[in-house]
Amino acid sequence: MQMLWAVLVLISWLALLWLTVRALGCYMRADWRLIVLSAYAVCGVLVWLSSELLSVFHQLTFWGIAAFWSICALIFGAIVATRPASPHLAAPPVANIRFSVSLLLPLLCSAAAISILLLTAFVAAPNNWDSMTYHLPRVMHWQQNRSLQFFPTHIHRQLHSGPWAEMAILHFQLLAGSDRLANLVQWFAMIGSVLGVSYIAKTVGGSKEAQALAVLIAVTIPMGILQSTSTQTDYVVALWVVSFTAFSLTMITEGPSLGLALLTGAGLGLAMLTKATAVLFTVPVVVWVGADLLRRRRAAAKKFAVVIVAVALAINAGHFTRNSRLYGVGSPMGPMAESPDGVSLKYTNDTYTAATLVSNLLRNSALHFGTPFRGINAAVYTVVLQIHRRIGLDVNDPRTTWTGENFRIKFSAHEDVAGNPLHFTLFGLSLLLVLRYGGRKAAVLGVCLMISFVLFSLLLKWTPWHSRLHLPFFVLSAAFAAVVVTKTFHDRLISLLMIALTVVSLPYLAYNSTRPLIGANSVLSSKRDSQYFRNRPELALSYDRVAALVKESQCTHVGLMIGDDDWEYPLWVMTGASEGRILLKHIAVDNVSGRIPSHFTPCAVIVTAPRPGEELVYDDSHTTYTKAFDGGSVVLYFSRRDSTL
Repeated sequence: MQMLWAVLVLISWLALLWLTVRALGCYMRADWRLIVLSAYAVCGVLVWLSSELLSVFHQLTFWGIAAFWSICALIFGAIVATRPASPHLAAPPVANIRFSVSLLLPLLCSAAAISILLLTAFVAAPNNWDSMTYHLPRVMHWQQNRSLQFFPTHIHRQLHSGPWAEMAILHFQLLAGSDRLANLVQWFAMIGSVLGVSYIAKTVGGSKEAQALAVLIAVTIPMGILQSTSTQTDYVVALWVVSFTAFSLTMITEGPSLGLALLTGAGLGLAMLTKATAVLFTVPVVVWVGADLLRRRRAAAKKFAVVIVAVALAINAGHFTRNSRLYGVGSPMGPMAESPDGVSLKYTNDTYTAATLVSNLLRNSALHFGTPFRGINAAVYTVVLQIHRRIGLDVNDPRTTWTGENFRIKFSAHEDVAGNPLHFTLFGLSLLLVLRYGGRKAAVLGVCLMISFVLFSLLLKWTPWHSRLHLPFFVLSAAFAAVVVTKTFHDRLISLLMIALTVVSLPYLAYNSTRPLIGANSVLSSKRDSQYFRNRPELALSYDRVAALVKESQCTHVGLMIGDDDWEYPLWVMTGASEGRILLKHIAVDNVSGRIPSHFTPCAVIVTAPRPGEELVYDDSHTTYTKAFDGGSVVLYFSRRDSTL
């Protein structure tokens, strides 16, 4: 029954998205893909707006969300019923197209991959590490509190990190009554991104064949395949970066307008609201469109710039305000470092020199050259090491390396560290050929992509999981590479490239290490509760036992004392807290969020850190708790008056 309800919610959401597309089509005379991207942006803004408004009145509930989207559906339906649609939507987009192998092959392969990923996303339970620690727990706290307001927590990222993707998950969570649709936020982001890069390929001079190839290149990005079925946020970032770029390029090619400025600001604002690193991928395009507007429309440039910036800041105003209130007026995007156990972990580099830039460029690039062949990996590692010796830097220089991490090269099919060797090589090759074959706009796009990668390497400390943060770069580069490749190489070579891209993607489609579709641990046959622990199977038994004891005790107020990177979300699902059966809140919080009033006295306490003794005293309520279960990784306490087990 739960799955059936989730399917109905999904169908309703697709109908709403289509209504949005049709309503926008009544006003826009543009390429159908740009209209779809505009519908994505409108729905993205509405997710943000409804979340913020309903939060003010503590109405982030099923009925609040359902009422909001019902009103939106009525408005869009009325527009569609009373106004003629754009001719681009009145006829099928495939009309008058002569299909060939170079068009059909990439589109069919892409459609097959997208369908497989939809199945995986719908059937699999969320189990990404970050989702278990902060992406999904923050959704649960919002649902429980009926508000986006900050709360005491041992995990800072539940508060300060960009919230848009989780806002979208919250809407699906409330409407579906479970996390059945949670993975689809990233899947929908992939669909929008793929349409966006095909449109961008067109705007920079790509043929229909180039546009189709751009789709295949984007769909087959290994990191993209792995993330498109998860509750991570990097594909959502890619969607808004692609949307912002598409709207910006349209302003350059067709001239600016108020509507395009609003959409461009929305794309930028939603990208920022999803993850701060989005700024690094948008700055070069901002400079490009800004320079073009100043050159051609100096008088109007300031007006459009003000609109874009104002919309972007308005979308982020609520989150910036909450961060500033908690972390200080100078921290609208949250703290620039984490401090677990008193150790400062700074995100940005401690020094900025030509040598450190070369170091990070090499190491970030090398992340995408891990192969199943140890000899190749060792050779790449040796080259990187020798260059570091030449420039006089340690390959693990603590000034430019995340604390505790060491540079290494290895092959992985895990969504946190998988590389994109074929796609990175394709981008590099296209960059070398673009000046001769690509055209001016394609060349500028390539330069923008290169600058974004340089900015990323210049500012951020190297980590082995940077490969997933590079996803927006790779998605955008699909449009650039497709245009250059189709203008440079013979159709036969391009067909071989399409086959290679498809073949290379197959292992990632079928054997995702955390959500495999085939094999003994297939998501099609594994129990849903067990899937949550795919990355940490050693936790499953102890978490299950703790949840069972909490249910048996009839305790309805449970406190959490956990570490800054410990798994919280499974406790919400397994104890019934995700369905509102109990209240689950962090207690004894000793960081800055501990100042937020809670007024919560639990009858049971779940502890993962620090290591507790036989008894536990919660100072805020002066209540003593007795140990009822010790599973090693998790310990359960009951208050003495409730300790009946």
